[in-house]
Amino acid sequence: MINLRKIINIFIYFYIFFGIIFLSNKNLFSSENKIIFKINNKAFTTLDYVQRLEYLDFVGNNNDLDKDTIINDYISANLF
Repeated sequence: MINLRKIINIFIYFYIFFGIIFLSNKNLFSSENKIIFKINNKAFTTLDYVQRLEYLDFVGNNNDLDKDTIINDYISANLF
């Protein structure tokens, strides 16, 4: 016969396990995807901005760039 203490321990372990899974998943929480600018009727959104930011961090140490600089860089890269 399972006693109450074992049942409580099982619930605690499940709570901790699923809490770690949900908190470690970045895609669990969504954000609004807004249009930042358009070029030739092609919209560039905040998702594109985040991907460009990740790319700039990948190719070099660009952590100190501000949002306007990144957007201007992205616009110029898409024009050519």
